[in-house]
Amino acid sequence: MKAVTVKKSKPVPVPGPNWTCCNSVGRPRALIDWVIEHSRARTPNDDLGPAFWKLVREYWSTFDRVEHDMFGMAFARFKPYWKPQPEWNGLPKRITVWRGGDRYRVRKGLSWTMDRSVAEDFARGHRFIFNKYPTLLTAEIDRTEVALVDNTREERELVLWSPLFQRAQRVPFTPDRTL
Repeated sequence: MKAVTVKKSKPVPVPGPNWTCCNSVGRPRALIDWVIEHSRARTPNDDLGPAFWKLVREYWSTFDRVEHDMFGMAFARFKPYWKPQPEWNGLPKRITVWRGGDRYRVRKGLSWTMDRSVAEDFARGHRFIFNKYPTLLTAEIDRTEVALVDNTREERELVLWSPLFQRAQRVPFTPDRTL
């Protein structure tokens, strides 16, 4: 009788979503779908949390039309696995942030900027997103409200743990419609 040797398998790293199927609008949903799919089969003490943050940090700047409510829930779920980036450590304790967008979506967003002119560009519309009702918001936040710092697109973006909703103040803004 031939002896059978069984090798112990090494833990397989959690693979990322298949980005080849998606454009900048589809990628955020693909990441959320990946989280949902892998969450069903895993316990809280696994490698899904660190993998989630790695993917968010690596790909956030390639996302458009993010489902902020879904990412807010994922951020909350994986907060125990979050580690501050070096850029986060360099933020002041109090920060003035700006957000621009359409009045019906702007308050629930997680993505803010430290640069008013960037927020004004988002209020006007950008990257084939056009806002019928351009709106500009501002707020004062603590550094601890920031989950991610991203300047890949030179937008001085801060991604928050949760939306500011009523804490944000609407700023008078008349967009230049000659874009």
